[in-house]
Amino acid sequence: VEPEALADGAQRSVSQHTMRGRKQAREIMSAFGLDEGGRPPPVRFDVAPEENRGETGDGDG
Repeated sequence: VEPEALADGAQRSVSQHTMRGRKQAREIMSAFGLDEGGRPPPVRFDVAPEENRGETGDGDG
């Protein structure tokens, strides 16, 4: 095997690995409600948080 082919294969596996890691990081961050830069999404005041919606009808929403 030529050294170039070896280096190319190593480079390819590294880039696949980083892509997988990046995808995993994105999934983790979106699970925490963060965008790709690690910042929370802009707050939308027209949507009440789940716990304050008052679906039980006890008058807190």
